[in-house]
Amino acid sequence: MSGMVRPLVRLRKIGSPAWRPDLIITDWDETVTSEDTIKLVAQVPYDNNDNLEPKFQYFTDIYLASYKKYVAEFYQQYGNRDSLDKEILFQRGMKQVELSSVTALANHKIFANLSENQFARQASNIKLRPGFVDCFRSIQKLNIPIVILSINWTSILIKQALRDAGLDCDYANFLVNEFEFDDNHITTGNWVETPSIRTALDKLELTKQLIANSTNSVYLGDSSTDLLSLLHVDTGIIIPDTSLAKSIQNYAFAKDKLYLGTWHDLHNLLTST
Repeated sequence: MSGMVRPLVRLRKIGSPAWRPDLIITDWDETVTSEDTIKLVAQVPYDNNDNLEPKFQYFTDIYLASYKKYVAEFYQQYGNRDSLDKEILFQRGMKQVELSSVTALANHKIFANLSENQFARQASNIKLRPGFVDCFRSIQKLNIPIVILSINWTSILIKQALRDAGLDCDYANFLVNEFEFDDNHITTGNWVETPSIRTALDKLELTKQLIANSTNSVYLGDSSTDLLSLLHVDTGIIIPDTSLAKSIQNYAFAKDKLYLGTWHDLHNLLTST
């Protein structure tokens, strides 16, 4: 794998000034965290209502059926996703796939009548990747802006997980789908309209906005949902042992433009002189 994507350490040039990005954008699930955390969000309504129907598997099945149908139709019509144009085309069609289950969840009001605290409690189950805490502190010390850009369903768990790790969550900016709350701070069962971050193209559009005035931007990600953004910034970093790291050979148009590195690697680059 390391022979196919450049190791992040190659960014460091001995004898040169310290490498400093002026903006760091990172995905959340399986990039900052060791495991997906949307499943923790999905547990909340059922943990607080034993009789809630339909069960979450119903919505998972809706998504999987929509995804399988879309993938089969795409590959039949266009073949492998072996070019940037095809990848963009594929991701454009993913919007309706992602909305299939999200719309069903909203229609059934699965996430209605919940408080922020009920979501925040789930943060205790989140495990951050090794090196992230030290790297975040170095990023803050160096006064480098950091944005967490995620298709997750709420930033409540994300912020609480950072607090639990002893980090200043107010230093980061968050672009995440958010639940709608009423005047009593209780969820309505809907998501707010903006931001709506469901696909790689949604992430790319926000990444473009974020880096508009940047001269040395970084994006860290772990999946195909991050690929377009990884290719658009100055330095795209794939987290090792993730789905994108394992499948990057399928994206011949991309693999030689990206780096493979951990939060430890990024921390070492930021703190080396």
